[in-house]
Amino acid sequence: MGTYAENVCPRFVERGRDVSLFTMNDGSLKTREVMRGVEVHRPFIDASEILPLFVTEDLRKWGGQIKFFNDVLIYNFLSATKFVNDLIKKEGYKFDIISAHDWLSAIAGIASKNRFTFCFSRTLHGMGQGA
Repeated sequence: MGTYAENVCPRFVERGRDVSLFTMNDGSLKTREVMRGVEVHRPFIDASEILPLFVTEDLRKWGGQIKFFNDVLIYNFLSATKFVNDLIKKEGYKFDIISAHDWLSAIAGIASKNRFTFCFSRTLHGMGQGA
């Protein structure tokens, strides 16, 4: 969990809200657990070598950064799929809002929101460089 989510999500739980959080997984973490009352989902599949096979020469010049972009893209597709197909359709969860807190999760948020009528909120936080 990022610093923002780690501090804000439990506060919503303390106020009687149910919170489901999606975050990235490097493969070493549980794919689903409850932490401080927050249901944390970390979908994972190692597909780090797929995107470089299909990108243009310009993107190949990114070097190691293409793996990061690939992992973010895969995370978004896995998260949106789990959110829509598992939590909502299979398990019957009801949501009022989807909140994406940086560009890393915006794709999943938008893809999921487009299937339903609940609100979507996007908040961009610091990128971790400079001030």
